[in-house]
Amino acid sequence: MALKIFKTIYIYLCLAIIALGVLVFGYLLTIDGTYVNIPIRTDKWVVQTEYDVYKAGDQIAIKWEYCKGVDTVSDISITLVDGIVYFLPMIHSDRGIGCYNSYTAITNLPKAIPAGTYHLTANIHFEVNSVKSVDYKVTSNNFIVR
Repeated sequence: MALKIFKTIYIYLCLAIIALGVLVFGYLLTIDGTYVNIPIRTDKWVVQTEYDVYKAGDQIAIKWEYCKGVDTVSDISITLVDGIVYFLPMIHSDRGIGCYNSYTAITNLPKAIPAGTYHLTANIHFEVNSVKSVDYKVTSNNFIVR
């Protein structure tokens, strides 16, 4: 009789542990980073460059209004586009939690870039937790390089 009760408790305990594991994994995979623990909140996915005209080698700064909700490092890969895509060095941003609304220097234009009209695209990558990452795509206004 005692052995039967022990087996029943053991089975229910195993099922409860499995159910708890499924719930935790489901939370990490679907909810965390999407509804809770959101890396970035913004209404503007198009950013504004500081100037409309640049020279080759100039530093580009962008103004983007956003709030960062997690205290993790983000990897930002930037491309410069004018029909041809120029890949710029990756940036690691370690800004803390908070809201930002200022010009931030992000890159220097290559010195050998031809004149023309360009825009920037950036992919911001966050590792939200051990099983999920979130990517955001941001685009800049068009600017001229002389």
